[in-house]
Amino acid sequence: LSDSGENLALVIPPGSSSATTTIDEIPLCAGWCGKGSSTGNKPSMERDGSTTTTDATYSTWGSNIEIIRNGTNRSGGSLFGTPSSRNSITHLINKNQDITNDYTVLASGSPYVVNSKNMAIDAGKTLTIQAGTVIKFNQNSGFTVHGSLLVQGTASNQVTLTSFQDDTRGGDLNGDASGTSPQVGDWLGMEVTTTSLNTSISNAEIMYGGSGTRPANMSVDTAQVAITGSTFERSTVYGLYLIDTSSSVSNSTFRNNNAQNSSSGIGGARGAPTITGNTFQSNRFGILFSNSS
Repeated sequence: LSDSGENLALVIPPGSSSATTTIDEIPLCAGWCGKGSSTGNKPSMERDGSTTTTDATYSTWGSNIEIIRNGTNRSGGSLFGTPSSRNSITHLINKNQDITNDYTVLASGSPYVVNSKNMAIDAGKTLTIQAGTVIKFNQNSGFTVHGSLLVQGTASNQVTLTSFQDDTRGGDLNGDASGTSPQVGDWLGMEVTTTSLNTSISNAEIMYGGSGTRPANMSVDTAQVAITGSTFERSTVYGLYLIDTSSSVSNSTFRNNNAQNSSSGIGGARGAPTITGNTFQSNRFGILFSNSS
């Protein structure tokens, strides 16, 4: 096949009784429209999302994201594609782009991946995460919330935010079996900024974050956030960090935040947060505040 331009089509043979003969096709353009590559790791060309109609436009195709793989090539090396399994790019939230319009993450598409992207939720926009959703963050990935983040787990169907290396949640996406395991600080964590409004976290488990400028699974700066029924564990320093805020934290669990001497389940400065009915287990400190009411 030539990189200078080919058109490939999957068709039903002539003479069939089917009214539609073309099942799917890829566009005719040089270099396969930049989807997939014949160099480097040679990532496969993949359909972005599912479709039941013929679509020969390049916008519906993409490249394997290179961290989700399945099988080996003829030399026995890693195959940067996903034959016989879900296309890697369908795991991405909003095609791994910032949230510039209201967006809902559906549990039916789990597990999701944020891949080397500190995904911003723009001011005035809302990212909603349904109950039962699993999101796995690769290194240098996280959420920065300028708008609203609504995590809508339930007691029986939590939302999970964890490391890409965590095979116990959402399966072994990189296909390395026990070759890697999650560590504290595998991803940036979530930062809720001063412009955020109406952010709430209900019945979520948040783990292995805190490699960002504020080393916490989640940090809140000035904004008012409601957190209930959630678990914060195995952060770089803080399970949850609160600064200049009157946020409420209730009926949640903070455990195994003990990687450093200053680690704590909840930490922060100033403000007057309300912290009620929570459980603290195996942290270096349970709660560590300065100049807070």
